[in-house]
This record gives sequence, C-alpha cells and structure tokens, in this order.
Amino acid sequence: MPAELPKEVQEDLLRLQAIQRQLQMIVAQEQQLEMENMLIEQALAELKECKGKVYKNIGGIIIEKNKEAVEKELEEKKENNKLKLDTLKKQEERLKNNAKSLQEKIEEALKKLKK
Repeated sequence: MPAELPKEVQEDLLRLQAIQRQLQMIVAQEQQLEMENMLIEQALAELKECKGKVYKNIGGIIIEKNKEAVEKELEEKKENNKLKLDTLKKQEERLKNNAKSLQEKIEEALKKLKK
C-alpha cells in the first residue's frame, strides 16, 4: 500500500470533513431554534394564564404591551422558527446523503488501494 493517499481520495476526505462540519452547525442551529420554541411555548402558556398587564423587554427597556399583540408576535415567531427548522432538516438530510455517498466512494477507493 502506498504511504500517501491519492490526491483524489485526499480531496474527498477534505470534502467529507467539510460536510461533517456543516452538519454540526446545522444541528446546533436546530437545537437553538427548538430551545427558542420551547421558551415561546412557555411564554404563550403564561400569557394565557395572565389576567393583568403584559410587559415586553425591548432593547434593554421594558414596555407595557397589548396581550393579544404579544401573543400574535410569539405565534409568528414560533411559525417562522418552524419554517426555519423544516429548511434545516432538509439541508441536514441532503448533507447526510452526500456524506454517505462520499464515504462509500472513499471506502471503495481505499479497498482498491489495499489490493
């Protein structure tokens, strides 16, 4: 077996590593959005129980806001996060498929080198 891998295999390995880094970033973004949606759900549950005034933190200040307006903002934010999550899941699936086929290609090339 040669001491050094062929250039094409080395490039494939680099591409595979790049895909793995992209997958890690996507998973981190998904986790962040899921956590944000959990907090939104908690806030919406609290708003439904709320009978008094509602305040919102905006840019370091707290202002009184209409309860229905805050609920609407949170629902919209939750829906936007859901759309982003759907997009990230599709990207993740596509990257996983790319990684799998690239990994198979690398394994096949390595098998040929061993012969």
